[in-house]
Amino acid sequence: MPIDPDASIEITAFDWVPPFAAGLVRDLRVRWALEEAELGYRTRLLDARAPRPPEYLREQPFDQVPSYREGALQLFETGAIVQHVGEKDERLLPRDAIGRARAIQWTYAALNSVEPALQSFASLDLFFAGEEWARLRRPGAEELARLKLKRLSDWLGDREWLEGSFTIGDLMMVSVLRILRDTDLVEQHASLAVYQAAAKPARHFSARSQRSWMISRRRAEMSYVDGFVIAVPTANKQKFIDHANTADVVFKEMGAIRIVECWQDDVPDGKVTDFRRSVQAKEDESVCFSWIEWPDKATRDAAFAKMMDPNNTDPRMDPANNPMPFDGKRMIFGGFAPVVDV
Repeated sequence: MPIDPDASIEITAFDWVPPFAAGLVRDLRVRWALEEAELGYRTRLLDARAPRPPEYLREQPFDQVPSYREGALQLFETGAIVQHVGEKDERLLPRDAIGRARAIQWTYAALNSVEPALQSFASLDLFFAGEEWARLRRPGAEELARLKLKRLSDWLGDREWLEGSFTIGDLMMVSVLRILRDTDLVEQHASLAVYQAAAKPARHFSARSQRSWMISRRRAEMSYVDGFVIAVPTANKQKFIDHANTADVVFKEMGAIRIVECWQDDVPDGKVTDFRRSVQAKEDESVCFSWIEWPDKATRDAAFAKMMDPNNTDPRMDPANNPMPFDGKRMIFGGFAPVVDV
């Protein structure tokens, strides 16, 4: 069902999320259920980069998305919303008592038995990659995530769905498995790979609709970009990559949308000027071209101010702990406001 601005069902969603969260925000689970049930709905978009209005806490006590409104009914917990939608269509929630109970049971299993373990593991690499405690915690977190996946795979066996036919339990479980989309842990189990790939078309429609709003928003309010050109000793390529992997996590934590570090591949010499001359690159040096994309200039300025704060003691930005493997004095950089985004 297409989004209908006149629909009686309303859900809240963010107007923008960083790329690592796109397709994972929990309103997608509700959209998927509504699409499966062929129920029209409208959306109320919230500014993801600003505090929610105080009155929103009366809809969603935990300041998250989605919240759900249908006439006098208001719900805020994703599992409860999906179950409510399922009650409207037996394709999502069987009408027989046993089938209904087992479908609901699997939604709880997805949210309580599986998701915390997968989210805990994924968060270590996503948010805390440069932290020593995260490095120490990672093996245990991965072991627990693998165990949950094995138990789920063992249950599935040759089944297409958890309980014979597609239900809200499958909808929630497939959504949870997507948390590990940047790893190959799910694909290591043939049954889970097939299970995840079999997800119904409505899920993909919902994901496309969610992405389309974010693209529209991004084009309406263009982001801000910092660009850098650096001369790096060719022998220091791995040191440069290691340095970037540590430092770039800090930029992401401060609000950066995307960070790209590029090593020279086809950098010709120019007649008047060129990349190499711009940074006085020596024969044993390679040129790196990097950029950081921010949601807006205000976020970028706040991040730079924090990094330059003399009271900032983050060891990841301390040259003694993470030295720059290049001559920073020859680096050129600048901030740019996009004028075309296609």
